[in-house]
Amino acid sequence: MTTLIDVILIAMAVAYVVEAIAALSAGIFSAKIVRNVLTLPLSLYGCWILDTVGFQMVVSSLAASFLSLTLMILVNKVSEARVVVNRR
Repeated sequence: MTTLIDVILIAMAVAYVVEAIAALSAGIFSAKIVRNVLTLPLSLYGCWILDTVGFQMVVSSLAASFLSLTLMILVNKVSEARVVVNRR
């Protein structure tokens, strides 16, 4: 259970840091490139900070990267508000 909590915490932290870096470097690099390049190394670093080693570190960092990218896609998804006209 602690591994799941660690993965969720790492994913949230990585998503926050990567989005901040993408916002700061918006004029220089594409946000998609920044997200794809920085997510896995930051997830590995987060696992190392939380003292996860060995095979568990590899699996946890991949899971955290996946969750982080999924979270960023959901947060940045453009939604369209539909206007319903009352036809009476």
